[in-house]
Amino acid sequence: AAEEKHVREEKEALRTALGAFQTRPVHGFQGLPGKTPLELRCGRHLEKELAKELAGLEVRAVRPGCVTAVVGRWEELSRSRIWREALIPLSRSVSLNTENVQAVAEAVAKAAAHKMTAILKASYGGEPPYAFRVELAGQRELTKAISKAVETMSSELVNTPSSYEAELRVEEQRGKAALYLKLCLAPDHRFAYRKAAVPASIHPANAAGVVRLAAPYLKEGASVLDPCCGSGTLLIERGLYQPCKALTGVDIQRSALQAAAENVKGARLTGGVGRVSCRLVCSDLLKFTIREPVDELFANLPFGNRVGSHAGNLPLYKGLVQRLPQWIRPGGIAVLYTMEGKLLEQCLYGQRQLQILKCGRMEAGGLEPKIFIVKVLPRI
Repeated sequence: AAEEKHVREEKEALRTALGAFQTRPVHGFQGLPGKTPLELRCGRHLEKELAKELAGLEVRAVRPGCVTAVVGRWEELSRSRIWREALIPLSRSVSLNTENVQAVAEAVAKAAAHKMTAILKASYGGEPPYAFRVELAGQRELTKAISKAVETMSSELVNTPSSYEAELRVEEQRGKAALYLKLCLAPDHRFAYRKAAVPASIHPANAAGVVRLAAPYLKEGASVLDPCCGSGTLLIERGLYQPCKALTGVDIQRSALQAAAENVKGARLTGGVGRVSCRLVCSDLLKFTIREPVDELFANLPFGNRVGSHAGNLPLYKGLVQRLPQWIRPGGIAVLYTMEGKLLEQCLYGQRQLQILKCGRMEAGGLEPKIFIVKVLPRI
């Protein structure tokens, strides 16, 4: 039995290797196949903001971390910057009883293969086969069985995990296999400006989400400061949301500022008529002095668990909070994004010139950072 298994695995590896060298038709995205329900994924706690951004589309469901909307043209999704990926629901009725791997694989293939083929023909055009892969977390044997079953069910689909045009997503939801199709050739130019990043950079969709959560407190023509700007993503998303008078990014790392400069250039926030002034400064935020107070401050503060440490954050957070009344004019706000919520709250407590207007959460890569919106009060 062990020898038979070894032979099967060698045959599978050889078939996959040969498939990688076979010439396949080149496809391109031509559009959605008519009005299509799409499940748009976002960070948890951002779904209401995402639904607002999709106003004008038929929104069918709003659930934690996702919004389902009917979309006729792919370009309509560019109106929202919060969603992270768009999936086409195929089925939610397949039982995920992994005691019989082959039976589950065949049921998944029966529910998905022909739908996938029809959608890919309509969306990509050209001649088959269409290259796909299966995404199923933590179940390698079942993943392989599903891939093979889908190929068996439809000769117009070929499993090519290293070079694919579409993804069959299989997720366990209440004992059932929820099946989705991801169109990997569908273009997404929303964050094309992001040419460079640094460790622990905020995802641009999450940065857009932070800005949307703070939207009721923002004003057009504001001057904005980010005292730990990294590659500039949060600062750029603020600048893209609404016209600003000036953007200032500060970071202690020159490499981060080089990345930020490249991204600012890509976002076309400077250099043209009516463009915002953007200044990048290399400085320790605890030593930074501002030319004149700003209207708004945005900061993705060090989390202390992926970059830096909790001990290192103690003086940093305390120093930043003490400087907020110097950096921000009375009536202005600070939007602070961090996993060190308790520490930040302790630093804010007792500061007479600072008022917490709002405190919320959002999901980011398995974590749930807090967002504090703080108002600077006039000096008494």
